[in-house]
Amino acid sequence: MLPSFNLGGFQIFTYPLILGIIWGLSFKVGIKLIEIKNLPITNFKTYFLGVFFTAWLGAKGLFLLTLDQSLVERAIVSSHFWLGGGLVFYGGLFGGFFFSVLYSHQKKTNFSHFNFTIPILVFGHALGRIGCFLAGCCYGSFCELPWAVNIQGYLRHPVQLYESFFLFILGYILLKRFLRNKPLIIFYLCSYSLLRFCLEFFRGDEIRGLFGLISTSQIVSIFTIVCCIVYKRFYIAKSV
Repeated sequence: MLPSFNLGGFQIFTYPLILGIIWGLSFKVGIKLIEIKNLPITNFKTYFLGVFFTAWLGAKGLFLLTLDQSLVERAIVSSHFWLGGGLVFYGGLFGGFFFSVLYSHQKKTNFSHFNFTIPILVFGHALGRIGCFLAGCCYGSFCELPWAVNIQGYLRHPVQLYESFFLFILGYILLKRFLRNKPLIIFYLCSYSLLRFCLEFFRGDEIRGLFGLISTSQIVSIFTIVCCIVYKRFYIAKSV
């Protein structure tokens, strides 16, 4: 693990550094994809900042919902929480998604034009899980496989790297679909939700929230897949 390192006498924390790199690359790639497809996206900087803040608030908010009340009170007054870790991906995903819906409605732009953000999101998520691995968070459950890693004093599944590997594959598939003008949102939500549901069985950090045998993210995954099925079955079917 490499949670931090020294550079020129300064202590650099790996996870926030990687997050900063991800957002910077996402902005540049977003501009490039808009140019490639000649998308009618105006004021991209405004949109990007809006997604950043709503995703950040969503990720923080869902994390707070998974904590005990006593821990919530401590987290809210902690600058470390607001400026550091404590991010739940699904919260960030839905925060950014709803902002995108509102932005497209306000700009009177077809929501499908924002499909270019999905491959960027997935590749960024893949890099983010590498950041989790280096920071030692979101760690896996106990295992004795040859590729097990020592985190928190135990040999564990490198579940962060499992997820990163599959996300890079999913990102490649989504990028190809985007360039071929194929639908992305339902495909992405179902694919990632299924992936996340399965990988949660290899997680060992109980802080993410457990409800019996399943976690918060597994509940959200089930809910997301059901919503996608209902949407495709009724809304899309009626519009054809």
